[in-house]
Amino acid sequence: MDRPQVHSTIIGAKRKEQLLENIGATKFILNQPDTDLLDTVSQKTAPYPQWMVDFQSGDRFPEPVDTSMECDASGD
Repeated sequence: MDRPQVHSTIIGAKRKEQLLENIGATKFILNQPDTDLLDTVSQKTAPYPQWMVDFQSGDRFPEPVDTSMECDASGD
């Protein structure tokens, strides 16, 4: 519930014990490393066809080659 995009929580319980357990869970707070991990693994992938374009274009633009080192014509 500490996320601005979370507006409500839906809980479901058939028994009083379940309801009390669900209410108690509202006091549970994740630490920052756990929150960061959840953010990382729940990132959405780009929709088709963007993911395909990104995948296929990955090696089309290789890193620039450093040409500042000049070779001696004698091979030394």
